[in-house]
Amino acid sequence: MQNDLKVTFFSNFLNAHQLPFCNAMSDLFGEGFKFVATEHSDGAGVSAGIKDISEEHSFCVCSYASDEAADIALKLAKESDVVIIGSAPEKYFLESVRNAVGGKLVFRYSERLFKPMYGRCIKWHSYLALQALLNRFRNYFLLSAGSYAAEDFQKLLMPKNRMFKWGYFPVILKCGEADYAVFKENKKPRILWAGRMLDWK
Repeated sequence: MQNDLKVTFFSNFLNAHQLPFCNAMSDLFGEGFKFVATEHSDGAGVSAGIKDISEEHSFCVCSYASDEAADIALKLAKESDVVIIGSAPEKYFLESVRNAVGGKLVFRYSERLFKPMYGRCIKWHSYLALQALLNRFRNYFLLSAGSYAAEDFQKLLMPKNRMFKWGYFPVILKCGEADYAVFKENKKPRILWAGRMLDWK
């Protein structure tokens, strides 16, 4: 792995779901890795366990903080060797794609587009026109957060060989001897599942 590569991840704000991945990228690339937070969280997500931790890490650039930070963010979109675009303004994505020369790689990180609750209201021709334009850039790829996302982008004629599975990467906790002893005593392990039961998922 080349340590002189510039890798930038754009999203609305940094949270615990993305932190393990960002820490790993920071370990690999050092100062060459940046996370660009494009908006300051209003704290609404804290109750759901989504805390904005953008200002707690040195690899973060908060583009909303000042004009200088905004200029740095746009420059990163233009000059980085690898760009990952999540929930962020389209200007960063378009700036990255426009400057995707040589071996530069641009990844769009996306959940599904056509969710049942409003899918019928989406203007398909607008998406098709934009995607048809983007498909011309051979260094543009999709990081699919769920199989439905890949299916939606296929409807927009994105080549299947440019789609990759993507998700959150939580820290793996290692069990100690005491934990193993509990498993031995309880031959039938108990499993707790927690999540939101959303009808469109």
